[in-house]
Amino acid sequence: MAALPQTATPLSLQLNANSIETYTAMTSDQTQVTRVESLTTTWFMSDGSFSRYRSQNGDANTFTPPDTLPTAHAVVLVMVLRDDRGGEDFKIKSYFH
Repeated sequence: MAALPQTATPLSLQLNANSIETYTAMTSDQTQVTRVESLTTTWFMSDGSFSRYRSQNGDANTFTPPDTLPTAHAVVLVMVLRDDRGGEDFKIKSYFH
């Protein structure tokens, strides 16, 4: 998102196709199973709202801007991406008016 939208807008992370990994895990009965990682994005916004607090594997989440944009501070968007094996990454974007 290059600029803060003025209407409700779907947002999603552009994930690299190799970001979702396949791996082998051991079950409680000592057998091995193949699993596919799940990536969860948690969305935070200083002003406005999202349709969902979390999304999975790069699915879109709709951002609705506030009725009145703040003039005293930037609007800040934080996205935290986690996999189900302990990996984590984040992105922070600021939008000034």
